[in-house]
Amino acid sequence: MYDNQFFMSILIYFFIFFVCLFIGKISILLGKTGATDSISTNSITNIEPANEYFLPIYLSYILVAISISTFKAFFIIFIVIATLLYFSRSAFFNPILLVLGYKFYHITNTKGLKILLIIKYDIKNINDLKKQDLTNSITVKKINEYTYIQF
Repeated sequence: MYDNQFFMSILIYFFIFFVCLFIGKISILLGKTGATDSISTNSITNIEPANEYFLPIYLSYILVAISISTFKAFFIIFIVIATLLYFSRSAFFNPILLVLGYKFYHITNTKGLKILLIIKYDIKNINDLKKQDLTNSITVKKINEYTYIQF
């Protein structure tokens, strides 16, 4: 009986993962229709990867979720965490985008404003960003005041 329960749990986890992956792909397709903005590459003073900042946070959420034994408790904790993340609006890190090949970078401009840029290619320095577009600006979609994504 325990083996059957374990097998069903694994199937449920895989099902949830693929549903999240599907929803992430749909959100990318819908996001492409949003308002377009641009970031001047001449105003960028610093670029640093953001993956290592967010990954421990989401791993802790996953460990808490796995350790919950009842669906009711899981649902309550999920709603609380989702609400806190939604209303914080300080950053947007979607682990599904990481699975789909997007990279996350903190970019600081000449005014000292730090934004999160979600982009498909690797950036090691400012010149890598400038090479992508010869117009000295990159075209992005605005998610919120501090988060932008390039499709």
